[in-house]
Amino acid sequence: MGSGSPDASSLDGPSLGACDSGPVTHVVGSRAPASLAEAGGPPPIQVVDGGLVFSTPTDPCVTYARPQCPGGPRWIFGCPSVVGANGSTTIHPGDPITVKVPVTDAGLGAYSCNGLGTDRPLVGGSELFYGVKPGYVEESGQVPASTKPGTIYHFTAVASGSRYTAGTACENDLTRLDFDVTVE
Repeated sequence: MGSGSPDASSLDGPSLGACDSGPVTHVVGSRAPASLAEAGGPPPIQVVDGGLVFSTPTDPCVTYARPQCPGGPRWIFGCPSVVGANGSTTIHPGDPITVKVPVTDAGLGAYSCNGLGTDRPLVGGSELFYGVKPGYVEESGQVPASTKPGTIYHFTAVASGSRYTAGTACENDLTRLDFDVTVE
């Protein structure tokens, strides 16, 4: 998706209608609510007697105060894809399902934590965040056989953990992507 910029009137929920495909509908980007920590924090590299010490943040998913950046909001996630049984994009009760959402280059450079979840359980569900190019979040599992056709699974992808240094995270980034997947 890159750094497309919806008009300012739709800043808190621009639709990504071009992503509506197959079972994926109602794709909307927004700013995920975040409790902001003070900017800074301990540096990841510190100098002590005897040399350099590399440290990791105590909470890598904390979001520090982000600057207002020029231009419109950046999409942190791309268009979701859904694959069911035998590579089909049609999802039925009892089918295995893999939902994958790309993380844009802007997202990989600015946020250390990305996740994907759904409002309904998947049997044997698992989640994956692949944090190098091409980055993505993925959730896999099986739609329960008892699921009624027409059931809608609501998925949400969220980015947090602005990078420790004064990275590229911006206040107007669209760090949340919501979408629906319908079981046929």
